Amino acid sequence: HDLGDVERLADRVCILDASGRERFRCERIGKGVGAIPEVLLDPVPDAPVVALARDAKAGEVVISGLVLDSRRVEVPPGERQVLHFGTGIDRGTSRIGLLVLTVYAAPILGRIRGFAPLPGVSSALVDERGAYLAHVDRAREAGGPSARTLREDHPGAAERILSGSEKAAGRGAALLGASAAGSAPTWRIVTTIPDSALDAASGSL
Repeated sequence: HDLGDVERLADRVCILDASGRERFRCERIGKGVGAIPEVLLDPVPDAPVVALARDAKAGEVVISGLVLDSRRVEVPPGERQVLHFGTGIDRGTSRIGLLVLTVYAAPILGRIRGFAPLPGVSSALVDERGAYLAHVDRAREAGGPSARTLREDHPGAAERILSGSEKAAGRGAALLGASAAGSAPTWRIVTTIPDSALDAASGSL
């Protein structure tokens, strides 16, 4: 693996006991990585993380939705979204703990916002409802000042894409869709190709 990518994405690794209390945490500290002293571990169970990983089957990794990590005050507010990857720690048939990897979502979302293989083409990450989690116009993202959804921008075509279709024709644009993750939440990466962008590209051919 590229260590640079790990350093940019990984925020922390936690081991929780069966009740969800932290027993070990290793996280980024400045430009390095360090284990947190036991006296500084969070004594309060992290209920959302526990709920995420508690029902994971043996060997299964589950993925959270986007979570705002308010503890990372050194990170700009617009970049504090993280994803939790969780799995169970089992002994025989008993679950004795949870392993949770937390990664910054900003580099992932940034790559989607910037994916434009042709002038005029744009890509977005949408959730199962069609809300934009990443969009070239960040104001349109969920929680933004001009938040919109794929259904609002492309009625009809959005329903087909959100239902699992790989392509759909909308008004003045074609949409291409692909699954963004192998497990819940069900997100889709959607690339919008306006007719005008396709005409301009084919004209040069």
